[in-house]
Amino acid sequence: MAGSSRGLVVASMGLAALMALLAVADF
Repeated sequence: MAGSSRGLVVASMGLAALMALLAVADF
């Protein structure tokens, strides 16, 4: 349970970072 929850947090952080990067890069 804890490992899966942590994985979800990491995935959502990664997705947020990717979105921020795309927003900044704004091709």
